[in-house]
This record gives sequence, structure tokens and C-alpha cells, in this order.
Amino acid sequence: MERADSAGLALLVEWTRVAQMQGQDIRFVKMSPQMQAIAEVSGLQDVLPFSAA
Repeated sequence: MERADSAGLALLVEWTRVAQMQGQDIRFVKMSPQMQAIAEVSGLQDVLPFSAA
């Protein structure tokens, strides 16, 4: 991923919601520092399942 914005973050939130509704696990691995910063500023760092590896 080269660029991150709030629309991308919204997509990750939606994927997380859909996965949870279907009883599935989802993890976003090696997210860019920019996307992680947007999630933190938005208060979503604890909602989105980011993983370092």
C-alpha cells in the first residue's frame, strides 16, 4: 500500500464488520504506518485487527 486515507480506513472497518457477522477472523498484516496513524487519530486502533506479522 502506498497511500492511505479515510476511505481506505472505512473499507477496513467494513471488512472487519462483515467478517465478524460471518463468524470469521480477519487480520490486517503489516499495515503502513500512515494507515495505522489514521486509525489511531480516528480512535479505531482497538477496533481494527492490525497484526505486525
